[in-house]
Amino acid sequence: MVDWLRRLGRAERVMLGLSLAWAAACVGPGHVWFVHLFHPVALGAGFTWAAILGYRVVQAARAEHALEGLSRPATVHGIACRVLRSGENASFALGGIRPQVYVAQGTLDNLDSDEVAAVLLHEEHHRRTMAPLRAAAVESLLMLVGWIPFLRAAGLRRLFGLEIAADRWALQHGARAPAIAAALLKETGGPSQPFGAAFAGAADARVHWLTASAEGRGAAPSTLPWEWAPIVFTLVPLAVCLAVMSLG
Repeated sequence: MVDWLRRLGRAERVMLGLSLAWAAACVGPGHVWFVHLFHPVALGAGFTWAAILGYRVVQAARAEHALEGLSRPATVHGIACRVLRSGENASFALGGIRPQVYVAQGTLDNLDSDEVAAVLLHEEHHRRTMAPLRAAAVESLLMLVGWIPFLRAAGLRRLFGLEIAADRWALQHGARAPAIAAALLKETGGPSQPFGAAFAGAADARVHWLTASAEGRGAAPSTLPWEWAPIVFTLVPLAVCLAVMSLG
């Protein structure tokens, strides 16, 4: 726990501090009428974020429908996926609650067996953890607060963390770091899509992490789950204030 806190970025530490300060204000003598002015602002921000994310979910569903006719179901290296009729090197996970793994025929033709396995294991982790939806939630949040430098840095750090988590899972399930790095150098990324988790995301930073990890220096970044931040930001202060009022 201490090591996790030590590896948090500045933005994560600031937000944890603000959360504790707000909780103290709600349960302490600071719980006065002007505190409640915060709730309409929080609710407005939360609903705006939800609307942006909802729009992106609808777009993703349309993209999935369009890709249905451009791909065929297959099982490659034991992983269920849809193979796109494309000569590019591209793979990605796409979808909301039930995402699917997509891989281009070019990836299967141009990468060797170890590299293909590494790509698919990475995307399988994205599928299992609903990473496309989680990444879209972070990106929707950045559309609201990305103009604030330290919050933008925190959001991008979280997106990078999602990619590193998939790489770590792939390594734990048989992929080799050189195969992941080589595949990253060959991939062009997924096609234009509302949201998704393309294998080539954050390629340069991931190659650096893979190299450091192979040398025993690659500690995974600690990040807060920013995809849940709007929900927490909206509902937790309201719940705390309602609890304080009911007890008072």
